[in-house]
Amino acid sequence: MELRMPSACLSLFITLLLSISLSSQAIAADNSPQSLRYVSDFLVINLKNRIERPYTVVDHIKSNAPLTVLGERGKYIHVRTADDKVGWVAKQYTTTKLPKSLIIKNLEEEISQLKQSQPPASQIVEEKIQELQLELNRAQEEIIRLSKSQATAVPSQSISPEEHQRIVAQVQILKKQLARSKRESSDEKITQESSSKGNYSNIYWFIAGVGTLLIGFLLGKIPEKRRQKRVFY
Repeated sequence: MELRMPSACLSLFITLLLSISLSSQAIAADNSPQSLRYVSDFLVINLKNRIERPYTVVDHIKSNAPLTVLGERGKYIHVRTADDKVGWVAKQYTTTKLPKSLIIKNLEEEISQLKQSQPPASQIVEEKIQELQLELNRAQEEIIRLSKSQATAVPSQSISPEEHQRIVAQVQILKKQLARSKRESSDEKITQESSSKGNYSNIYWFIAGVGTLLIGFLLGKIPEKRRQKRVFY
């Protein structure tokens, strides 16, 4: 009898300790910091007012709905929905990972924002064509100046008629090149709005090359014209 009493007391003491420990864990779970979980894909789960029967279904929660975790008890978690409804749901039907449909939606929104932050292709084409048009305008002004100088100049005996005619012919060729470049710029402005970026790159460099040839040709003729003016006058 003396041996049985200490054993019984010890068993009772251990049982009390376990009960206190489990109760503490349940209370701590209910007061745990809030976290966010989501209803798993392709599910509709019940939000219950309590775990034990009888319980009342507070709401039906669909897939991907965010749930703010208020506490946890065993296989259930205490949650708050987006519209502030509070209740219990089975933990196995929720996940901490962002649902696939929400990931896709977020990616689509990011792509849309990137498209809005960058100018459309038509705007880029317009800006490039305007830049080329300025170069062509400068070349045109130089051609007009040279043409007027040619019209008022009187060839002297130092310049042969053949040389004079050659210079005049070169100026005429330059005018034709300018007109063709302007037509090409206008045509490319229309077609490039529906063409790919690679195709636009080829056309851009083609027009840029024509503009470079024009400017280079004019720069080469300016010193020659100055020499002619000294001879003519």
